[in-house]
Amino acid sequence: MTRASNPQPRLPRPLARRAQRGSAYLIVLFLLVLITVFGLSLSVITQTESQIGASERIADRNFFTADSGIAYSVARKQVTNLEISRVFDNVDTHSSASGVNVADRISISPLATLSEAPCNLCSINDRQGDEFKQIEYVLNATAERRGRQGTDASTDTTLALKQISVIVARQPATSSIGALMEISSSDTIRKGIRY
Repeated sequence: MTRASNPQPRLPRPLARRAQRGSAYLIVLFLLVLITVFGLSLSVITQTESQIGASERIADRNFFTADSGIAYSVARKQVTNLEISRVFDNVDTHSSASGVNVADRISISPLATLSEAPCNLCSINDRQGDEFKQIEYVLNATAERRGRQGTDASTDTTLALKQISVIVARQPATSSIGALMEISSSDTIRKGIRY
């Protein structure tokens, strides 16, 4: 067989190259679209993580604000023997660029007596009877992060809210004012203090 007897059509070389030129363009275009989609998804993920971090920061701030309300109320009970409720407003000194003012509000409930029993760690009770007590109190503290547009009070919005409830035990249940006085004068004052 000769070559001439079996002729096969051949494309000239320049035509074969021209047929492949568009495939490189499509591959590069596909890779650019894929990289763009990947970059946009990373941008969305980063923005979401940033918002989650800001929310956690506000939640932690509210938790510690409520915790400070508990500590304040317990210290007030030990020093002054007061059991009343209290509300604190703390306005931040800065406002955002959009004119939103942010404030923290701490609401502390009055101490409510849960149980009262003889003080089992007080050796003084052996000498004088059951004068000293172990008292358990229930206490709630609510911390609220509030935002306000400008000075208009009708635009108050609660941004975050956290409530902590604790049971506090005092033993022996005496006012710390009595610890600063002589024993004879503190006994007179202690009889007038309501536990």
